[in-house]
Amino acid sequence: MEQVRTSKSDMSITDSIMQLDQIVSLLNLDISFKGTNCQEREICPEDKIKIIETCIGVLKNNIWNMKELLTIKEASVYLGIAKSYLYKLTSAKKIPHYKPNGKLVYFKRKELYDWAIQNQVIPDNANNQLEYVNYEQE
Repeated sequence: MEQVRTSKSDMSITDSIMQLDQIVSLLNLDISFKGTNCQEREICPEDKIKIIETCIGVLKNNIWNMKELLTIKEASVYLGIAKSYLYKLTSAKKIPHYKPNGKLVYFKRKELYDWAIQNQVIPDNANNQLEYVNYEQE
């Protein structure tokens, strides 16, 4: 019986697994490509390693993007602020966060997004109107 995908993250995980299978096949196969001078040549082992490292980097990024619960480091990267400033916000209780064991700090991605856009600035003058894009419709 065919498995039914129930969410977007399920599809992303499946896609990541398929990409990983492609990486493994690169290790086992000799692949050729056309160079800039239209001559066909084999990919040397060093180039295969570079391709595989690039694919692994993409996979790591995809996995990071699927996470709903972020660490302090991931949250600081997501928000584009320093970890020290994020710690300051948590100690002042100005940002939603969780401390399940009383020490480690975690954040929900959606709550960080909501917190980051909470104080929208509206232009004073009609000539400086901003165009807003609704990202929620994707």
